[in-house]
Amino acid sequence: MEGIDFKVVFNVDNKLFFDALMIRKNVFVDEQNVDITEEIDDYDDKAYHVVGYLLAEPICCARIYIDVNKCYWGRVAVIKKYRKKKVGNKLIEFLKEYSKKELSASEVIIEAQLHSIDFYKNNGFEIIDEEIKVISNIEHKTMKLVL
Repeated sequence: MEGIDFKVVFNVDNKLFFDALMIRKNVFVDEQNVDITEEIDDYDDKAYHVVGYLLAEPICCARIYIDVNKCYWGRVAVIKKYRKKKVGNKLIEFLKEYSKKELSASEVIIEAQLHSIDFYKNNGFEIIDEEIKVISNIEHKTMKLVL
C-alpha cells in the first residue's frame, strides 16, 4: 500500500502516542483480550513510538526500545481493515531503516506471537529461542533480525 506517512516520537506526552495507543487498544485489548493494564507499561515512556498514517488516519504502529545497546521492537500492530494489504511489510521496512540509520542499531530483537512467526520470517527475522513464552496470555517466540 502506497502513501503511508510514518512518524516517530520519543515518550508519551503527545498526540502520536495517543494514536499508537488507540491502535494498540483496538488490536491487543479489544481483539486479543490483553488487559489494558498490561498493554500500557513502564517501557512506553522510554521508547520511540511509530505510527503509520494513511490520509491522516492512523493505521499501524510499533514501539522501539533501546536497552544496553540492544534494539527491541514491540507493540507492532495493524488495524484490521488494513491487514493483508502489505501495510505490515511497509511498517517493518520503515522500522528497519529507522532503527539502522537513526538509532545505529545493528540487530533487532522481538517477541513474536506464534501466529505471526511466518510474517517475521518473511521479513528477515529468525527464531533464536525455541522456548515458548507466554506474555499477556499469548504465546510468543524470541526472534532476531540483523540489520
